[in-house]
Amino acid sequence: MPRDINMRQRFKGVAKSNDKKIQPLKAKKPKKPKADMKKVVGAHAKRLYVIRAADSKLHVKIKYRKVSGETKTYVVAPYSYRWRKNKNGTRWKALYAYDSDENKIKSFYIRNIKSVSMTEKKFRPKWRIEIGA
Repeated sequence: MPRDINMRQRFKGVAKSNDKKIQPLKAKKPKKPKADMKKVVGAHAKRLYVIRAADSKLHVKIKYRKVSGETKTYVVAPYSYRWRKNKNGTRWKALYAYDSDENKIKSFYIRNIKSVSMTEKKFRPKWRIEIGA
C-alpha cells in the first residue's frame, strides 16, 4: 500500500469484511458475602480465625471429629485456648467454647478440628474471653 493513504482509508475495508459486531466488555457483578465466611482448614489459620471471632464476639462454626470417629458440626462462642493433659499424660492444645444449644462449655482438641468458619451471629460474653489481644 502506498504511504500517502490515511489510516481511515486503510482500515475501511477491514471493518466491512467482519460481519460480527464487536460487543463491549461487561463488568462482572461483585459476589455478595455469605453468612458464613470462608472455611479455614490449616492449623495456624484455624487458630487465627478463632482469635478474630473471639475479638469480634462472633460465633464460630466448627466441623469436629470426635474420638469415636464421628464428625459433627457445632456453632459455639469461643472463650479460651489451653493446654490439656490426656489420660496417658500427653498434652494437647484445646479450645474451650460455650455451646448455646446444649447450654454447656465444651472442649475441642485443635488437632481434631477439621474446619472453622465465622458466622454473623454475635454473642454476649458470660465470662472473660481469654483469646486474642
